[in-house]
Amino acid sequence: MATLRVTEAEYALLTATALLCSDRASLQAASCVERMQELILDLLSRLCGAQAGAARGGPQRFGRLLGRLTELRTLRHNYLLLTRRQPGH
Repeated sequence: MATLRVTEAEYALLTATALLCSDRASLQAASCVERMQELILDLLSRLCGAQAGAARGGPQRFGRLLGRLTELRTLRHNYLLLTRRQPGH
């Protein structure tokens, strides 16, 4: 994340997107969560577009940020799999 020089606003929107996962097993209002996530992603896309100078990563910035979010989710998933396999967890 440091290499992308993420702003506070971008970080807050990425964090909100990560927290709002509609694929959680016990979630009862998945459609509501999906709508909120879509709104947040739209805000992030607009923010990236408004700041889309060459120094900020240009028009590809939104895609790069989403790519990092995918990487973080994968890391979390792998971590959870590893901790479940260890005795005492």
